[in-house]
Amino acid sequence: MENQIQALLEAGYEVDVFCLGGRGQPRREVVNGANVYRAATLERRRGGRLRYAAEYLSFWLATLWFLTRRQITHRYEIITVATLPDFLIFAGVFARLLGARLLLDLRECTPEIYQGVYPADRDNLTMRLIVLAEQLSIKFADHAVTCTEQMRETFVRRGANPAKIDVMLNVADPALFGDPVLPDPEAQPNSHFRIVNHGTIKERYGHETLIEAMAYLIEEVPGARLDIMGAGPLRPELEALVQELGLEGVVTFAGFVPDDELMARLRSAHCGTVPLISTPETELIHTFKMYEYMALGLPVVISRTAAVEAYFDESTLCFFEPGNARDLAGVLTRLSRDVVLRHCLANNALKWYEMYGPAQQKAKFREIVGGLVRRRLPA
Repeated sequence: MENQIQALLEAGYEVDVFCLGGRGQPRREVVNGANVYRAATLERRRGGRLRYAAEYLSFWLATLWFLTRRQITHRYEIITVATLPDFLIFAGVFARLLGARLLLDLRECTPEIYQGVYPADRDNLTMRLIVLAEQLSIKFADHAVTCTEQMRETFVRRGANPAKIDVMLNVADPALFGDPVLPDPEAQPNSHFRIVNHGTIKERYGHETLIEAMAYLIEEVPGARLDIMGAGPLRPELEALVQELGLEGVVTFAGFVPDDELMARLRSAHCGTVPLISTPETELIHTFKMYEYMALGLPVVISRTAAVEAYFDESTLCFFEPGNARDLAGVLTRLSRDVVLRHCLANNALKWYEMYGPAQQKAKFREIVGGLVRRRLPA
């Protein structure tokens, strides 16, 4: 959302952000020029389906109250609603009646996410209800944006109007992920090879495959090290796996770190990894961290999924087969020994990023918003 917020601020809009609140965070503050309001809702925690439903409903009700009240007092011209859940768009029903235009930002595909957590076929009643909620949400919105062409095609295949959905790539925030540090193509390879991975630790992000690959990699590159930053429900299991494979000192978990420390760790790495497992959802998405590595000038080692292959080839990213630890280890071994390859990959990816990065995505967003409010916004 950061690029969308900055796009509107740069166009002269006053921007309010209504979001979930974390423990100890102020209910209201100004962040990078935007007014941030945080909801007091059910605390997010791991739970069953009923708990998830209650959390979503709690935030939906808070959003309905906030948007209705603020529309009366502030007369929003446009309201962007970012999923999940898809039905959050209906919290803007009264604001829309009072003149606001609603833009639905489809960050993820809910049916595919549900399938990944609770395996079910398409004829399952719950699945049919989730698809119905998705399609009604798109129909209710004035317009929608999503993150890849593969996601857009999926929504259309289920019944959405193709003219109603645009693709806006979820590229990295330039305020943090800029000033790239490309590999030196003339540097001499050595046994030291530092690999990074950051973000939420969940099953779909393939940390288990990455750790298993390290067991094979150190046989060929004894100085290889993996630095995992972030937290999530799978961390205890992964720490146990590290001990089981005897990788203490090879794989480290740093947890969540401050932005300046995160940047320092990423900039000192030799490559960034995105080891997605293959699921109905991950075949459709681009991860934010992929773009962050590209913006930083790091070569990217990534799972071969449909959405990534549709946008990139072997000249920009280094692919391996999802879930295949030996294949991943082989790719990392090759990168550790070939400095020129690391430079070429990072440089080509950076050129691609400069053609389709934040400036271009913000311009596209302003064009979409301008169409909805029926006037041309400043560039």
